[in-house]
Amino acid sequence: MLISALLVGIALGNDFSDQRCQCRCPSLHPIAEKSEIYFAEGKVEAKTCTADEVVRPKLDTSHDESIQDAYCRACECKFELRNTGTMEFIVYLYIISIFLLLSYTSLVYFFTEKYQPRAEGDSDRAQLFPRGSQSQSIVDSIMSKIDAMARRWKADVEQQRNTVFNRKTALQ
Repeated sequence: MLISALLVGIALGNDFSDQRCQCRCPSLHPIAEKSEIYFAEGKVEAKTCTADEVVRPKLDTSHDESIQDAYCRACECKFELRNTGTMEFIVYLYIISIFLLLSYTSLVYFFTEKYQPRAEGDSDRAQLFPRGSQSQSIVDSIMSKIDAMARRWKADVEQQRNTVFNRKTALQ
């Protein structure tokens, strides 16, 4: 529900298209010591994405016109049309995923470490969530399922640990 609200907010609030003209120019001694990247300012169209329109206004006018022409001819200009709405959605999706994973990790840590701290000689047979005096059938069934899954997971991890460290083999 949160994700759908976020998507609707992005869809209504943004213009998804972002366009730019990018010109890459090599180094040419009188004008530039190293290669330069120029971007057009303001709204740009594909027809006007040329070095004469983007690079020439940003050059120093003290240089000779022929040197400026040579520099502009050496530049490579590309018109780019990007969908920034998709980029924003992916970034938000990553942030939400990381938040959910951190929440899940802290929840598992809270249940395993706070309710049943580890002791010396901790066995895999001990219940992770001991039953209290309250008899709530739904809660008891959920807790027993979680307890059984955790015991199976611990047994699998121990088996993998024995396989890797004792037999010195992996993925059997």
